[in-house]
Amino acid sequence: MRSLKSTALSPGLLFVALLLASCQAAPTPAPTPTAAPDLVAPVEAWVDAINKGDVNAALELLADNALWSAQYTSYEGGGARDSGKEQVRPQFDYLVGLGMKSQLKDCQPQDDRVVCGLSVVYGCIAPFGAPDGLAAKLVFIYQPDGKVREVSFSLLDDPRFEDYSRFLTASDAWAIENRAEEHAKLKPRGTGLGGSLEAKFCKEYAASLKAAPPTPAADLVAPVKAWADALNNGDVDAALSLFTDNVRWDIWGAPANGKEASRTLLDWLVASEFEQQITNCQPQADRVACNLSYVDGCSAASGTPDGLPAKLVFIYQPDGKITQAILARGGEAPDDVTEFWNGWRTWTRVNRAADWAKVAEKNGEGGALTVKTCKEYAASLK
Repeated sequence: MRSLKSTALSPGLLFVALLLASCQAAPTPAPTPTAAPDLVAPVEAWVDAINKGDVNAALELLADNALWSAQYTSYEGGGARDSGKEQVRPQFDYLVGLGMKSQLKDCQPQDDRVVCGLSVVYGCIAPFGAPDGLAAKLVFIYQPDGKVREVSFSLLDDPRFEDYSRFLTASDAWAIENRAEEHAKLKPRGTGLGGSLEAKFCKEYAASLKAAPPTPAADLVAPVKAWADALNNGDVDAALSLFTDNVRWDIWGAPANGKEASRTLLDWLVASEFEQQITNCQPQADRVACNLSYVDGCSAASGTPDGLPAKLVFIYQPDGKITQAILARGGEAPDDVTEFWNGWRTWTRVNRAADWAKVAEKNGEGGALTVKTCKEYAASLK
């Protein structure tokens, strides 16, 4: 049997054991969490810079190859899309030229981006009749280094967007007629000068509307009825005789300036088998706003022969001639009509490709082809 003394560690072995124990790897400390990037601060900085007119500070937030896209109106040419700081600079100059002032309402960070709502006022929005601003959406998308790689701005979500677009179209037409030399300087529009001129024209156009002498209310409704009768009979000449030579038209969002351009739009309506019935008119100083029910070849083909609602506005000169006219849809189409239109678009692209390119043209041929393909699509459903 071993003695107790034989089981004890010698001083040398004890030292080695203690040394080995001290050399065991210590547990790795948990990494310090990295703070989530503040996605809202660059948006606040950008809004502040544009409000102050500091384009350099606004550009400093962007990556060198950043993309800028904007939608100011619903009409062709009413937006912008540029890539790279030097290409984006004129667009920021344009906003400053317009006198843009924005106020952030709320921001929602989403992974590598933030979506913000804001209220925007600039040189055309206040004269339009929205001194407190239009609602806009601003989206910033970030690179891993925190620089902004894409910015998009849009007024599309404001319920007054279509009315504002029509105001801009009318203002531009007024400037072509009354400020021709200055208007020529708008090309290209995406510059500081372009923004300041556009704001100037909007203010002057709005002032011209207020300065126009009112026409007696009794004179306002008869031309509407005469126009409706002329179009229902396919008599474009009779319809045009009611207008000034420089009349500005807007039909379903398609603009026209002058009688000849307006003739093309009215030819389009007639060829579309457009028929209307005026249901109510409200004279207002120098203008009249009417409700109407209309049917055309496509709505009839869709199975809605009883008509769809629309609104018609005529604005008069003191001599009783119509100087501006707007024909707009009176609300959302029924679901079955919308479904028919969507199906017709797809079917026509696939089955009548040669016709589809011409359907988009707002003239007599385009209107006739629209009705033709609508009827063929309706027949295909049976």
